[in-house]
Amino acid sequence: MRAKILTICFLALIVLQVPSLAAEQAVTFEYQSTILQNYMRDIRFDGDIGYCSYSNGLKVYDFSDPTNPVLISEFDHGQYKGMAMEFDFYGNYLYLPISNVGILIIDNSDPYNLTEAGFYPIADFLMEVKQHNGYLYLAKRLNDAVVFDLVDPVNPVEISSLSTGSRTTIGLDIAGDILGLVHYYYGIRFYDISDPTNPEYLSVYDPYGNESDLKIVGNIAYVTGRGYGLSIVDISNPSYPTQIGQYDPVDDEEYIEGAR
Repeated sequence: MRAKILTICFLALIVLQVPSLAAEQAVTFEYQSTILQNYMRDIRFDGDIGYCSYSNGLKVYDFSDPTNPVLISEFDHGQYKGMAMEFDFYGNYLYLPISNVGILIIDNSDPYNLTEAGFYPIADFLMEVKQHNGYLYLAKRLNDAVVFDLVDPVNPVEISSLSTGSRTTIGLDIAGDILGLVHYYYGIRFYDISDPTNPEYLSVYDPYGNESDLKIVGNIAYVTGRGYGLSIVDISNPSYPTQIGQYDPVDDEEYIEGAR
């Protein structure tokens, strides 16, 4: 069994393959293909269909043959002047933050024919959204994060916010009832979102002072830091995050930017 590995390099999407791995198994990555695209920001998959956000909207590719990805549709956000950022899905809808403008809601029930289903205006620099249990969580760069109820998927309703203490927010991730907000120079702030109408601040974890991204898998948080590498953190007690592992780049000029 082989898995696709995709690396976003801002100007291109590089497709690699790697065999399924055993613990601590060394592996050689196999180059498959490259998709050239300026200002590529994010990619999400639904089976072999990959949705890529970039400066002007979305491009949808069929990756059934990873050596030859095929563009099957494109959605230009047109009148909404801003950059498409990191998005997520809920049912047949895709929620695409447009920086400084708002959240564009796209019907993706037919990936060959994406259509606009709604729009939620927000005059702020939007970074990323994550959908969890029918709620949409939005990270904004300079203000508090926001929680929306998606009971009507095309008309989100704001129900609460997560205080960031005026810190610059660059991303978020969620697992179970725990949400982590990534703050540039101020670490990862963890929240209990068991009640989405009243998120509760739990703790902050700041190993680098220069965090760049976060991925939570079960009780483990993987935290990347520009110029510092990868920190592996036990959050089984999210009020007291504990580092249990570390990867440091071999070369001081090398750094890890994201975690997926």
